[in-house]
Amino acid sequence: MTTLVVGAGMVGSQALRQLVRRGERPVAYELVANEENIEGLAGRVEFVEGDVRDLARLVETLRAHRITRILHTVALVGPAAEASPYEAYQTNVTGSVNVLEAARRVGVKRVVSYASNAIFDPDGGDAPFDEAYPKKPAGMNGAAKLCVEHVGEIYAKSLGLEFVSLRIGGVYGPGRSSGGVPQQMRACVEAHLRGGPCVMEKYVYVGRNDMITAHDAALGGLCALDAANPGLYYNIGTGEAYSYDELASAMRALLPGLEIEVREAGRPVTIGMRPMLTARAERELGFRAEQPFALGFRNFVEWVAARESRWRG
Repeated sequence: MTTLVVGAGMVGSQALRQLVRRGERPVAYELVANEENIEGLAGRVEFVEGDVRDLARLVETLRAHRITRILHTVALVGPAAEASPYEAYQTNVTGSVNVLEAARRVGVKRVVSYASNAIFDPDGGDAPFDEAYPKKPAGMNGAAKLCVEHVGEIYAKSLGLEFVSLRIGGVYGPGRSSGGVPQQMRACVEAHLRGGPCVMEKYVYVGRNDMITAHDAALGGLCALDAANPGLYYNIGTGEAYSYDELASAMRALLPGLEIEVREAGRPVTIGMRPMLTARAERELGFRAEQPFALGFRNFVEWVAARESRWRG
């Protein structure tokens, strides 16, 4: 059994580490790997340089490494996706369909792909998000992810590919993110360690976003890869959801002396968030988050502090 992890970002790199700890030698497919994300993985992971928009390269990789299952983590998310809808479509939709098509051509049995809680209807009511909650994405990332879910379902029902989509919320933790809330959280921790204040702008979502560490998001992916007979869609979260103000308060409580100013960003935000219900993933995949926010944030602070110490000295 050989696992291909498409993308070595925050979630992909954590999945690679968990696979290595299990005794596997996974393959990572990444266009440009960030050194922070892949630190310590050299010699333990087979790295392939490639773009998800390159179908031929994906097919070549699957065949050359005899891949039997795929965890697809690549996406353009957050403000970058909203600012560049064309690039978001090419990466999130075309890239994801390329992964599905490459798997079909080579005969890979299962593809597990990450979606987002941004697929849900922000005006659908006040209840927490379960898998059946109305879908009506208000942003580009959510629209792209919902499109991929529909295409993946066709590949599953018409072509026999095992496809599983995991809806995740606000991912944070060790590693370099592409922006959004994780980047703001890291900037605040770095500012505190350097003795200064920080600003957190409300520009990604409204409401209360379900926060999950990259470790637990990756764990959900591995649970879906391992499950005997999974369904098509699952929420992967912690049930701990925070508004921007609540997130800042939680961070202050866990890191005394942290100075955060939360301010309006001066641009419209329409992506509404709520806590996610994960009972189905617990029941059918055996997934349960291992790092509640208090533990996950402390681990994150320790990781940032270690990097700051190395940088200074």
